[in-house]
Amino acid sequence: MAVSLFTFVCEYAGGTYVCQTLAASETDAVSWWIDNLRNEKFIPKVSTVIAELLRQSVDEEQDLEFYLAPLDGLKNVWQFGDTFFDNGLYTTVIKTAG
Repeated sequence: MAVSLFTFVCEYAGGTYVCQTLAASETDAVSWWIDNLRNEKFIPKVSTVIAELLRQSVDEEQDLEFYLAPLDGLKNVWQFGDTFFDNGLYTTVIKTAG
């Protein structure tokens, strides 16, 4: 199975957090991102809680494709977001290579 490079740009509470991963699809990449958020804790103080809430939200939807919104007029760019602790979390997923 071919893999592609995905870039994540996450904005939360005034901070911007960027990371990349190799994955077979955008949904696999988002699943990795949620796990990585829990493990790497790149959003200070709240990474673990946000990762758990995101995983719960995704599991309730039972379909990551429903959770991701493709951006109009763009190819291979999606966004998802939610509100945690009165702050919006907006994450853009970009298939950057592959």
